[in-house]
Amino acid sequence: MILRIQSLYLLLGALILTALVTLLRGLWEMPSTELFPGYGLTVQILGGLVAALALAAIFLHKDPRFPNKLKPGLKRQRKIVVAVQVLEVLFLIVFFGGLYASEALPLLSDAGGIATLLMPVVAYGFFFLARRGIDRDIRELEKQDQFRLRD
Repeated sequence: MILRIQSLYLLLGALILTALVTLLRGLWEMPSTELFPGYGLTVQILGGLVAALALAAIFLHKDPRFPNKLKPGLKRQRKIVVAVQVLEVLFLIVFFGGLYASEALPLLSDAGGIATLLMPVVAYGFFFLARRGIDRDIRELEKQDQFRLRD
């Protein structure tokens, strides 16, 4: 199967973000983050959107209009993954910016806090690896098309 590893990367990135926004609700209820009333909701919505788009991108590698060709579906999947990466960067800015502005970063200096701070960065790394794998598959399909005999 051509897209196994990319699907795994997208799934892992989405799971990490889902765990961050749902399981760590105590992070959004810290006294220092109460200075910004919409911060927790904004981070949860943005993280959920990124995770949902990453999960949707897993199933977009085939284009129903071209059942025998993978390249159009892969190009559409690459566009979605690039959008996921852009939204993830926006998520990182909001996440770290809000924690920094509310002076909550020193409260997260223990091992669990550092792991929490690394979760969105690791998710971005998985999304980057997924896009790199999709680009590699597109290049391989273009090479195969070069050597295919034309009618």
